[in-house]
Amino acid sequence: MVGVLGASVGSGMSLMAWMLGGQLLGFVSGEWRVVNGWPKKQIVMAMGLLIIAALLMACGNFQAGTTAGKNP
Repeated sequence: MVGVLGASVGSGMSLMAWMLGGQLLGFVSGEWRVVNGWPKKQIVMAMGLLIIAALLMACGNFQAGTTAGKNP
């Protein structure tokens, strides 16, 4: 049901979930509380890029899935 790119998109989404979950847990637990300035901005930007990448992969998978099962 996830389409032609299901295996590759699923793998990428799984890795992104692990990375975002770990960083989110770090923010919630207070690990990032004492970090200020550029390092904190970098991790927030990296998390934003991961979210954008996840959305792009989901959109690409959806587009590929719209023609799945149809004969060319």
